[in-house]
Amino acid sequence: MFSVASELKNTYKVLICTTTKILVPKKDEFDFFHIGGMPSSNLKNGRYVLGNTINKGKLLSISEEDILKIKSKFDIILIEADGSKRKGMKGWKDYEPVIPSFTTKTIGVLDILNIGKFINEDNVHNIEEFMQITNSSKSQKINMNHILSLIDNPKGLFKDSKGEKIIYIPKNDEKLVSEMVKSLDKAIKVVT
Repeated sequence: MFSVASELKNTYKVLICTTTKILVPKKDEFDFFHIGGMPSSNLKNGRYVLGNTINKGKLLSISEEDILKIKSKFDIILIEADGSKRKGMKGWKDYEPVIPSFTTKTIGVLDILNIGKFINEDNVHNIEEFMQITNSSKSQKINMNHILSLIDNPKGLFKDSKGEKIIYIPKNDEKLVSEMVKSLDKAIKVVT
């Protein structure tokens, strides 16, 4: 999210926020930082981080209603709606993710290089849910079928998604990505 915002900051007014909580961003990841208040009406291009409060090093979300009030001030809004506690894979609980109603694109981040890693608490957040979605068990190695199940399952990567579906693969392995794309619904866009 912060990398995308950095690419856009010179051309657009970019709002960065969360519907849950995120680590407080580093100073080089934003241009303007607002806690508990809204930015002024005279905005210039740049990255605006907005949160309700900070608690234990985490930036807590503002309400969807507050985002809607200021939405028109920004050209682009990037919202982190789900986290995985820095683990490579995840299963989703019933209340996850928290995607706002006005969302036009849902980007699922998928580290394809998790293929070959073991299904355990070190590598998978919400492991029980992950195993249900992927029909897998502990100590198996993550394989392409597990990845495809995460993408295709209604309780998986695009659970509660809105708008265009995009998979972002930050660490690329051309052979694995090519294999995955062949099996995907053509309506899902893949970006590496």
